[in-house]
Amino acid sequence: MFGDRLGWKVLKDLRKSYNKQNLDGVKVHILKKHKNWILEGCSLKAAFCFSKKDMKEYKIETDQEVDLNILRADKLPLETYEKSHQSLVQFCHDILVEYNGGILLIVRENFPVKDILWSLGGRVERGMSAESSAIKKVKEECNLDIFNIKELGFARTFFHTDPFGHGNGTDTVNVLYFAKAKGDLKLDDLHSQPVILQKEEYTEKFKKGLHPYMQDFLDKVIPLLESE
Repeated sequence: MFGDRLGWKVLKDLRKSYNKQNLDGVKVHILKKHKNWILEGCSLKAAFCFSKKDMKEYKIETDQEVDLNILRADKLPLETYEKSHQSLVQFCHDILVEYNGGILLIVRENFPVKDILWSLGGRVERGMSAESSAIKKVKEECNLDIFNIKELGFARTFFHTDPFGHGNGTDTVNVLYFAKAKGDLKLDDLHSQPVILQKEEYTEKFKKGLHPYMQDFLDKVIPLLESE
């Protein structure tokens, strides 16, 4: 996507403008004869985009409220889920939680982004609101109960790795949440090495070790930490 030299030049010039003006993002539309690729509202540090609009959920059809219970479904067989992961964009939620005075980060034990600091989160469950699904996901992954949930926007992430080894990478659209958490921290088998990041520890040196998506996510969250 970004291999085109002209594309890189345009992005480089815009990055200079972005840094100079200290903007939160820029909008770029580049149309080409054979390939159309669009970056909207992007921080130019990586191929992902933050949207500032809250997500509305509509549970109505033909003037009737939709019963979400009929949309619930059992987990797909692993082989079927692998095929869907290989072929479809995944809708996910990522959640940074305030716990014990800092932000909880974990290390993922599977691809994508294996062995690096990340947030809790994963695929939004069918037939649940994104927020309810996030509550359930955090409980499953680390045994914490979250509350005072704030939606911070959306992001698109592209990875060349995948959890199945099918070779087609991982493509996700993510809704981002910040929440407070309580309970006893107990990670599942897919996460390890928890870090409670304090505000004063979020230095430029620490930022450089993060994936750009996590860096931008934390830039939004760190200022929301309550001062002791």
